[in-house]
Amino acid sequence: MKSILTKNKITSGILGAVLPFFLAGCASTSGSGNSNGNVNNSSARVIPTLQNDCPLQKISWLVVDAKADNEKVASVSRKLSEAALKDADKIKQMATTGNSPLELSSALQSVVDANAGTRLVVSQEFYQEYVSNRSSLCAVLEAVRRGSIKKEESTKSTETAFRKISGSFEKFSQ
Repeated sequence: MKSILTKNKITSGILGAVLPFFLAGCASTSGSGNSNGNVNNSSARVIPTLQNDCPLQKISWLVVDAKADNEKVASVSRKLSEAALKDADKIKQMATTGNSPLELSSALQSVVDANAGTRLVVSQEFYQEYVSNRSSLCAVLEAVRRGSIKKEESTKSTETAFRKISGSFEKFSQ
């Protein structure tokens, strides 16, 4: 039990140290992932990796309303949860080969990209959970990119972030 608490303190400490820098950099960016706020529908297919992007970066497809479409939210939540778990498992496998977690072709990002051209009416609670997950995950990835998290800790930190995201979206898939 003590080792689990220590790991959580380390992860929390890393997030606490990195999050303010990350959020300062995001303050001037659009949540849509591009400068004009429009969804990019180009025919060129780019395989998303964690090297250059954060899977939850796009946010403009979520619309908060008291009349949330609970069936669609549950369906998308299930897909987000499953994709985050799939990414966590892939990252764990990558640790055995010595590959960087940033080389991952993210299933989570593919789910977000597939939905980014649509509008999903969500509850305030779902939206806040998405934004919280976005902040945490993007901060961890930025810390890995900048070397703020040691290479030997980067895989575990990234895997843990994806597992937490999976669990948080799972509660909305019921």
